[in-house]
Amino acid sequence: MKTQVQNRGGVVAQPLYAQVRERLLQRIVGNEWEHGQLLPNEFELASQFGVSIGTIRKAVEGLEAAKIVVRKQGRGTYVTRDNTMPQAEPVSWFAETGIDPAFATPITLAVEQRAATAQERAALMLGSEVAVIYIRRRRTFTGNALVLDRIALPQRLFFDLEPGEPLPTNLYEFYGDYFGVRAVKCHENVSVTAAVDEISATVGVLTGMPVLKIERTAYSASGEAMEWRESFCNLPKGLSFSGAC
Repeated sequence: MKTQVQNRGGVVAQPLYAQVRERLLQRIVGNEWEHGQLLPNEFELASQFGVSIGTIRKAVEGLEAAKIVVRKQGRGTYVTRDNTMPQAEPVSWFAETGIDPAFATPITLAVEQRAATAQERAALMLGSEVAVIYIRRRRTFTGNALVLDRIALPQRLFFDLEPGEPLPTNLYEFYGDYFGVRAVKCHENVSVTAAVDEISATVGVLTGMPVLKIERTAYSASGEAMEWRESFCNLPKGLSFSGAC
């Protein structure tokens, strides 16, 4: 096995341990090793992959950091559920307003593949002429709070996601279970902007009225930017935008 993979679309090649970690994760997601099952020991894995014990150890450490496996002293390494994955897919700022993100009703408006915009390339650290999977959807929360999500995913990570495919409520759980790409941390910027065009029509406010804007980048266990989204939120009556900027 080569120590690096070829660059694709300007993406930096991965070191060997990262390649092994991804292959291990694919086998876990594919249920070759189910939740609670003991993984082969490091010597067996090193033999299977044709790499050193040190490479296997570093690959497994990445999975352990992402809560995908757990090491038990004297017993071995077991597949475990990813406890860092949210049970709901919140807009984080909403948690401070008393809105329960677990009670959201999503409607997928579009799923398509297209070239990444300059903003998406910057947020996802993509090269030029790289494709993304672009998702638009509306979510309705308790209290009739409405959210328009515009989501961009690197196509190379989610190449099996077909245009027009129905999507579940919890996208982060979906990413992990079906693509082996698990979000372990997010970074958000919150501001207020004026509703225009699709935003005003989707979240039910007049053009020019203020809406909450949340820009979020989600990162995988390897530190790679795996999702970038803009969420435009119309808060229910009685909630203000103070402190949102």
